[in-house]
Amino acid sequence: EQHSSNFLWQGGKVRLHGGNYLIGTGMCIKADILAEIGWKVESAVEDLEMSLKLALRGIRIYWVEETRVYDEVPIQLRIMWHQRQRWAVGLWKCLLHYTGPCLWRGLITANGRLWDMVVYMFNPIFVLLSLFYLILNGINAIFGIVQFPPDPLMTYAGTIFGILFACSGVLFSRIPILPNLPYI
Repeated sequence: EQHSSNFLWQGGKVRLHGGNYLIGTGMCIKADILAEIGWKVESAVEDLEMSLKLALRGIRIYWVEETRVYDEVPIQLRIMWHQRQRWAVGLWKCLLHYTGPCLWRGLITANGRLWDMVVYMFNPIFVLLSLFYLILNGINAIFGIVQFPPDPLMTYAGTIFGILFACSGVLFSRIPILPNLPYI
């Protein structure tokens, strides 16, 4: 999972000259940068928090495609659940603490990387809104009483965006399409 998401997400951002994020298991920070700013993170998602701190200082993060990092991943659902909970809580803390500074600094400096980081942090809210939308559409399908945004328009727009995002990720990451068709 991490390998493909890194190529699609991080690799695509590199090719578009966008901002990237540190990834906990495989991150590397120059010693002079650490000496200058230290390692003062307060959330459980230290990689995201440090990414935000670096971005606010104008320090760019690069993703190195050739790097390989091997990591153990939890195979028990209970352990995975606790890990995801920790990440979710850490993300919310970063969202609350860094959204304002990132938006303000991004506005002043016209730095799109900072805006991109804010959008990334808002993903949980988008997921919750999508769930809310799904529930309302389910109620509407059963009872026909909820008039929430026109289902076809929202569904088509979301589907088109998802397809375009996935296709651009595949193209920018240089993943060969034909050999991977059986896995789609």
